[in-house]
Amino acid sequence: MSLPKLNNDQRMLALRMHAEGYATGIIQKEIKEKFDISINITALLDTFKAIKWQPFVKNFKEEYLSKVKSVPIANKRIRIDDLDRERMRINRLIESCPTATKADKATYVTLVGELRRLIVEAREEMEKKPHLFQNVVIGMGDMSDEGLHKRKQDLIAKLRRADGGGTPGIDADSGGVEPEDT
Repeated sequence: MSLPKLNNDQRMLALRMHAEGYATGIIQKEIKEKFDISINITALLDTFKAIKWQPFVKNFKEEYLSKVKSVPIANKRIRIDDLDRERMRINRLIESCPTATKADKATYVTLVGELRRLIVEAREEMEKKPHLFQNVVIGMGDMSDEGLHKRKQDLIAKLRRADGGGTPGIDADSGGVEPEDT
C-alpha cells in the first residue's frame, strides 16, 4: 500500500509554508487538517529539497519578504525595528545624561542596563530565524569589532568618571560581570 501523494495545490501550500519559515511538523499537521492526508516528514523534506521545486520556494520566499512591513506586530521585522527605535532613544538619553549627582549616576546606570537588555533581546530575536532577515541591520550591526569594543570602553569610561573613579571588583573588559574568585 503506497502513501498518498500531494496534488499540485497541496504541494504548493507545503512549499509556501516552508518558504515562510514554518516548521516541518506544523506543515505536516496543516496538510493533515486541511486535506486529511498523512505525509511523513521525510517525504516533505524531500519535496522541499527537490531541485525542480526550488524556483517555487524562491518565489514564495521573495513574495513573503516583500510584504514583510504589512504584517502585524507578530512579525519579526516590525519587532526588530521597534527594538532599534527604542535603542536609539536610550542612546540619546545616555549621551545627554548629566552625571553630576548620585541620582543622575543611578539614572545613567539604569539606562546602560536597559540598553544592554535591548541589545540581547534584539540578538535573540535575530537568531530565531536568521536566514529570513540577513539584510536587517540593527544599529551597531555595521560597526567593526574594534568599533564595538571602543564604544563599550567609552561607555565604561563614562560610567567610571560619573561614579568617581571606578567600580571595584569588576574587570574593565568583562562586560560588567564580576569574576567568580572575588
